[in-house]
Amino acid sequence: MEKQNGRKPKRTGLIDQVFSWSLKDVHNQALYKDKVSPIPDKFSSRQHYMGSFIVSLMEETRADLSSSMRTACEASTSESSIWEPTSVDTPARELLSIEKSSQFKRPRYLLYDISLKSVEGKGNNAEVYEPQAGDIIALTDKTPYYLDENGSESCYNIALVTESYGKTSDKLQIQLPKPMMHEQSMSDNKKRRTIYAVYLINITTNNCIWEALHRSPQGGNIRIIDKVLQTDSSAGRGCALCSSGSEASNSATDLEDRIRSFGLNLSQEEAVLSCISAAMCHHDNSVKLIKGPPGTGKTKTVASLLFAVLKMKCRTLACAPTNTAVLRATERLLSFVKGSLENGTYGMGDIVLFGSTRGMQIDDCDDELLDIFLDSRANILARCFAQGSGWKHSLESMITLLENLEGNYNLCLGNREDEGNEEQGKQGKQGKGIFIDEKEEINKKKFQSLELSGGECDDFFISQDFVKRFDLVHGQLKVYTENLYTHLPTSMIPLDVMKTMVRALNLLKNLSDLLHSIEEDLNKFEDKGKRIRRLPELQRRTEVCLQTLRSLGKMISVPTLANEYKIKSLCLKNAVLIFCTVSSSSKLLHIKDMKAIELLVIDEAAQLKECESTIPLQISGIRHAVLVGDEMQLPALVKSKELENTKFERSLFERLVSLRHYKHLLDVQYRMHPSISLFPNNEFYEGDIIDAPKVKEAIYNRRFLHGNMYGPFSFINVASTVPELEEFSVRHSSKNMVEVAVVSQIIASLFKGMVLL
Repeated sequence: MEKQNGRKPKRTGLIDQVFSWSLKDVHNQALYKDKVSPIPDKFSSRQHYMGSFIVSLMEETRADLSSSMRTACEASTSESSIWEPTSVDTPARELLSIEKSSQFKRPRYLLYDISLKSVEGKGNNAEVYEPQAGDIIALTDKTPYYLDENGSESCYNIALVTESYGKTSDKLQIQLPKPMMHEQSMSDNKKRRTIYAVYLINITTNNCIWEALHRSPQGGNIRIIDKVLQTDSSAGRGCALCSSGSEASNSATDLEDRIRSFGLNLSQEEAVLSCISAAMCHHDNSVKLIKGPPGTGKTKTVASLLFAVLKMKCRTLACAPTNTAVLRATERLLSFVKGSLENGTYGMGDIVLFGSTRGMQIDDCDDELLDIFLDSRANILARCFAQGSGWKHSLESMITLLENLEGNYNLCLGNREDEGNEEQGKQGKQGKGIFIDEKEEINKKKFQSLELSGGECDDFFISQDFVKRFDLVHGQLKVYTENLYTHLPTSMIPLDVMKTMVRALNLLKNLSDLLHSIEEDLNKFEDKGKRIRRLPELQRRTEVCLQTLRSLGKMISVPTLANEYKIKSLCLKNAVLIFCTVSSSSKLLHIKDMKAIELLVIDEAAQLKECESTIPLQISGIRHAVLVGDEMQLPALVKSKELENTKFERSLFERLVSLRHYKHLLDVQYRMHPSISLFPNNEFYEGDIIDAPKVKEAIYNRRFLHGNMYGPFSFINVASTVPELEEFSVRHSSKNMVEVAVVSQIIASLFKGMVLL
């Protein structure tokens, strides 16, 4: 990148580092060799802790970008090859237009708006590239062959996608460090060139880590960070003050009763109780570890813990490294919640799931997940809050409608004033304090007179148009009301208010039934006397509805928010339980006046680089953290060879375990036959894992594959891969196609064996 004239702006962001690299820098494996150092086991200060990861993060970003560029080069194979931009291996899109953004000149970089040529069909099962914010792309009129270490920087621009618009992501805003070299050729039809946007990497997660590592001590949650700098075997065992107090004893008894119905084994129950007790502690900050080897019910344990803190109204953030892990924990939690709700869907507003719609593939998920997904919830609440058409408008429309009905009703009775003078006088004395039953008795005599005279009062104010209007407003109000108590947190809709809302809907349903019954009588030309005898009941129900609806209007103050971002902030500020990925949790740091989150639960914590854990650990208010995982399973992937011996891939969970921080071991496995669990149990878990009774049953002795090589478990060595049979992809690791063929054959044999058994 060329230096700007005059004073060079200070570079503080990760994207600044990326934009500063030349092509040779990107492919230089020794670029940070003299600056990278191993991650310590203990840290002397917060500054020492955060600073230990910064250079390694830059090196890993460089290695990731270099790997993607090399893969793109290998996919195009040669300078003269015909390049298909929609191929699976090199995600790319053709540009339709490019122009300077209205905010073109930023303090550091230039902004452009670009449109991509739409892709009608994927063809050959190819995956169409859909850009998203955080993507690093190369803009070029050449094949990606020029992106290797011998390429020319004059052939491309490196850009950051800052925003994508619409579901198809065809319109983007991009950020460049220098003017777009192909801008003029795109606007000149005679000299127009075909320009491609080639996907390289997504920098969102690494950028969130970078910001977390550079956050000032005043801006972060320093107390919980201090707890992970150094640790020993005494850490993680619990608060002495809470353990000795009678209050803690009473609370523990209540907690034991609450989780007994979860069906947990002893080790699971002890882990959950310990974490809940910690969440209730206000004397100290703590970090708890739950170690869950394969098949030991880790997800069930996490869901049980989250269900308990949800009932306690303890504001909790539950996150995991991947969307898949987040959705798995969320679905298990919802299975507990679904059976515990006492008032329909009331209480679901306390649970929020947020993240990328595309990444979570939320459109393919169950309705229960959609109900708590933040984007979907904000869209629903925006309709409820809308002025002139939302809940408040529907409520006022219904009140006006019923007031007109009551007015027409009284107009009919006005013709019988003489018969009711005595009662009217009584009503005047009692005023608004008169009971509905007394009013009904007063009016009963009027209707007896009306019935004898063959009055037409019912025809006067119960018309088909009125019933249709009532049905329309009733339907709207019902949908909006149910959505409000479903999607707003219970702190905004207390239980008594929710019950009034439900009562109002029931009263309107009863009134609707009566109106339709009277309308049906009119259509059938039933005896007028019969219809008139039902009018006092109609009047009574109308008045009860009006009283309830007016009361409801005073109880609920619906926010006047039209902006979905503000609605999302409202939901996140007031939710009790928030689900998201670890990197997405950074968004909570930018919400103004965010209420404190007390407990952090990280699932699959052993698959998370420690530097990434610093993102949620710094969220304001967190007093306690629970890390759930298994350091014996695969750690996070690191691409840089320079970082192989630096422990950069190590998780916070693994480091604390290595320092003998106390951990709760889930010690009963429910997945494998004992002959299968024997090896990993002895090799990795020191024989501490117990086989559940169910895995010893006869059904676990079935064999679907026959042959000496297929025992309880088999190790199959796939010989060195022939290069021609190895495939590459920019967004995925290389694929050993020989191994794919072997696994496919085994799966086919397993399926055949299951069918024949």
